[in-house]
Amino acid sequence: MRVHRLRNIIQAYDWGSRTGLASLAGRPCPSPGPEAEMWIGAHAAAPSCLVDEAGAAPLDRAVADAPDAMLGAEVRRRFGDRLPFLLKVLAAEVPLSLQAHPSRARAAAGFAREEALGIPTGARERNYKDPWAKPEVLCALGPFEALCGFRPLEDSAA
Repeated sequence: MRVHRLRNIIQAYDWGSRTGLASLAGRPCPSPGPEAEMWIGAHAAAPSCLVDEAGAAPLDRAVADAPDAMLGAEVRRRFGDRLPFLLKVLAAEVPLSLQAHPSRARAAAGFAREEALGIPTGARERNYKDPWAKPEVLCALGPFEALCGFRPLEDSAA
């Protein structure tokens, strides 16, 4: 097994912090703009880059070129030729919008439906950008408040 150095993509959303990710990465604080999420993985929209003496190569390309070496036989058997997770390090300065993520079956069905309707993947009205579930876990590096679950339907309707 080989350990690779990664250069990761920062997503700049309005709710992001100007200090959290910059501080974590040892960059000057505050950052010029809000930095909300650092994506660590092979997501096609913002893949990390493998960095070595030869330069940098996108992680999704490296996985596609050498899936056995990058993923291993068991991961390939269970998830196919893709890295089965995307690690996001979030730095929220203001409250985030409601986050709801589908099961694998619902994500696959929703994606197939939107594909059949011809809705472009990048369209604002698109709900399913890919057929994969998005399970999440929260591990706070500092004080953080999270609301989990929903209030009763009657209260929401009112």
